[in-house]
Amino acid sequence: MRIVDKRKEHTVDFRCLSAGQVFYYPEEEWYGIRLATETDAGENAVDLADGGLATIGELDQVIEVNAQLEILN
Repeated sequence: MRIVDKRKEHTVDFRCLSAGQVFYYPEEEWYGIRLATETDAGENAVDLADGGLATIGELDQVIEVNAQLEILN
C-alpha cells in the first residue's frame, strides 16, 4: 500500500472519531481505523499496516485522516 500524507496537524480525542474513521496515532506513529464496537478483549482499532488489533484510550490524541483506498490491479 502506498500512503500519501496530506493531513493537517490537528489532534482530537479518540472518542470523537466515528466508527470506520481512519486516523494517525502520533504517540506510536501508526495509521489505524476505529472499530464500530470493542472486541471482548477491549480492542477498538485496527492498525492499517499489519491488521493487528489495538486498544486506544478514549482521551488519547489522534489526527483524523481523510483517507482513500486506491486499488491498483
